[in-house]
Amino acid sequence: MANISYSDRGSGAEDHPSRAKSDCYYINNKTLLRAHMTAHQIELLCSGLDNFLMIGDVYRRDEIDSTHFPVFHQVDAVRSQRKEQLLADHPDLELFEATFDPHTFKNSISDPMKQSCHTLEATKLMEAQLKNHLIGLVKILFGENIKHRWVNAYFPFTHPSWELEIYYEKNWLEVLGCGICINDISFWLPPNLTIDNFTSNDFYDLVRNVGGDIIEQVKLKDKFVHPKSKKHSLCYSIVYRHLERTLTQAEVNKVHKMIERAAEGAFNIVIR
Repeated sequence: MANISYSDRGSGAEDHPSRAKSDCYYINNKTLLRAHMTAHQIELLCSGLDNFLMIGDVYRRDEIDSTHFPVFHQVDAVRSQRKEQLLADHPDLELFEATFDPHTFKNSISDPMKQSCHTLEATKLMEAQLKNHLIGLVKILFGENIKHRWVNAYFPFTHPSWELEIYYEKNWLEVLGCGICINDISFWLPPNLTIDNFTSNDFYDLVRNVGGDIIEQVKLKDKFVHPKSKKHSLCYSIVYRHLERTLTQAEVNKVHKMIERAAEGAFNIVIR
């Protein structure tokens, strides 16, 4: 499925900016108290979830004032959407730029308005939806008449990114940070196949043959027929899990790419 999603910020990679010693409490040279809940988002996305909340305690070195405390609960909200969901009312628009190659996955943030892979139209639609949802949440929490404003921000983990501030006790107070990131998996069927006559069991067998015992579940997630081109598309959710150890994202990406290539050869599909 070709997705565009938004999330809060954070990561678990050892060289990631979110692990800066100036911001985190380290137990030793490599181990630190959790500073961001967001590092766990990839696990849930890989399990097949596309909408979820995560809540957990985090520990952060920060300023000392009435709005900061070294221990607090962070809430992450993630929503990932396929093209036919985000662009349901705009079927002529595209989610990705024509120059973007999902196989090489080369992406940049040289444009201050968007990531290089996404079209500006898709980014703006996602931005409007994201901001509307979060403003609605703020009004429920702080009152319908709460004064609020959006501030452009830079996070190394999302682009574009924003902070939402409310006017509280005669001061502007940041209540959240947010941004847009990417996730994708799906394929177009060849002209001789449709969403109704494609045999899912054939695909399941292929996934099992390539992925072996680390494939926990394969689920048909969505069927789509383009209203103009009449092309048929299927989306499957694949859950990867090892019974004896934790898989790394690099391992999963490698197997997933092998499955895509095998499916292209076996069924003459086109990965979206």
